[in-house]
Amino acid sequence: MSGELPEELRRELATGLRITHRPGPSGTCVVEVAGEADMDTAPALASALRGALDGRPAPRTVVVDCSELGFCSSSGLNELIRAHRAALDAGVTFRIGAPSAQVSRLLQVTETDRVFDIVDRVP
Repeated sequence: MSGELPEELRRELATGLRITHRPGPSGTCVVEVAGEADMDTAPALASALRGALDGRPAPRTVVVDCSELGFCSSSGLNELIRAHRAALDAGVTFRIGAPSAQVSRLLQVTETDRVFDIVDRVP
């Protein structure tokens, strides 16, 4: 054993954000986001969301599971908005799933809860 941490864990420790993709039912791609989405981690979030939208086969729906997202700044929100627009352009349904209390409050205060399709449960 070399003593090195797995790549995914190194990224999480370096950024404070953990992102994983998993398939859901009926052509759904679930993007699980945990930790903090802020100015430092927004590029990783953007990359993960682009990856989900560009997946092959193309997803019918992308659900961003925000249940473990403890903090989301305006930078993180901006990446969610960009991904939402890209999904609309591609004909893909984009949903925010099970947002944490902080994320729910952010969406309410910014009135983006009127823009996003928000679901209580993640498939």
